[in-house]
Amino acid sequence: MDRIKQSDRLAIRVNAENTMQLPDDIAKILSGPHRETHYYLVMMLEGEDNQRIDMKDYTVSPGQILFVLPNQIHWSGRHSPGSRFFNIVFDENCLALLPHTHKFLFNPLHNPLISLPHEAVVRLRSIFSNLSGLLKKQGNTETVLAYLNVLLTECNSFYFHGYHYNMIQDHRFDVYIQFQQYVERELGRVSEITLIAEKLAISVNSLYQIVKQYAGLSPKQFIINRLMLEAQRKLYNGNHSTKAIAYELGFSDPDYFARLFKKNLGKKISQFISEMTDL
Repeated sequence: MDRIKQSDRLAIRVNAENTMQLPDDIAKILSGPHRETHYYLVMMLEGEDNQRIDMKDYTVSPGQILFVLPNQIHWSGRHSPGSRFFNIVFDENCLALLPHTHKFLFNPLHNPLISLPHEAVVRLRSIFSNLSGLLKKQGNTETVLAYLNVLLTECNSFYFHGYHYNMIQDHRFDVYIQFQQYVERELGRVSEITLIAEKLAISVNSLYQIVKQYAGLSPKQFIINRLMLEAQRKLYNGNHSTKAIAYELGFSDPDYFARLFKKNLGKKISQFISEMTDL
């Protein structure tokens, strides 16, 4: 990030309408599959952008924003000819300096695409342009953060558009976010569901109902799915053996890990690796 950031004080960069120029080696890495270390958002103005996140394909159309989170495997944009777009990259430290949390960045609805009405596109286009200008001039850090906060607030609002306001403001939703955070923080060390419920100061039954309401899964299956996703990310990187990955993810029996992988993905680990190699 140090080689592509635009601010001396913040790890952030804005691409204004496809004008960003990167060093060739960095551009090559970012245009191919890589594990994101920062937050990445792209807003399409014209044309389409085909991207892949964690082995799933997404098409970003005009008036849509796609966001990618740290640690996700990301195949960057394959834009249609004549495409125009804005994008932004920033890190956790930028978020920590903002006045409040933006819940959409936990992707609780499991959809990285945000659809915007025309008036919101106009507003966000102006925000992107102003951010780009500020960063080029090494503008005031507080002003940069203020624009970033407005940008993410707009994204947060439209991410949850169509969902009942009371549902999103419900304490139960906050508990679900806390559960997500706990699983991410303790991945590979996640304890029994009873201990997680205790950490969150709720009953096991309440935890089950909350996770089922927002994720459509039991807490146990949610954790298994997250472990299997992390296994796919590690297998894609190809830096570890299957046995090593099993141990890293908290499985004492690599054979059980392999069976669970096949049960959840419908294919053996060897088949998954072969398909990733072909890609």
